[in-house]
Amino acid sequence: MPPRLSLLLALLVALPGPLAAQEYCDGQLRVESFQSTRSGGPVPKALYSVTLRNLRNEPLSVTVQFTGNAVDRPSPTPRPVPSFGTVQVHLGSQAMNAGMRPLMAQELADSTRIGCR
Repeated sequence: MPPRLSLLLALLVALPGPLAAQEYCDGQLRVESFQSTRSGGPVPKALYSVTLRNLRNEPLSVTVQFTGNAVDRPSPTPRPVPSFGTVQVHLGSQAMNAGMRPLMAQELADSTRIGCR
């Protein structure tokens, strides 16, 4: 195998893939995705959120708590997710000073606690 091709294959294998679907509440709730978006302004910020999907035919009450490094984290109060519906929950934000990078999806997942009532 040519050296360039083997290097390319090694790099492709090392790249992280998408997060596997994570289910909570005995399979009644699924995390669709974790998002990190950048806001403009004089001090750019990374805005973090998670999208949840209710997999059952009745409303769910969920609590979401983010323990990662972010400001304006919401309190873990119960919030409704409609039957078979989705809801996007703000996890917090972080000022993006020079040289900083936003948290990645796996880091957001590792710092998020989800429960149902």
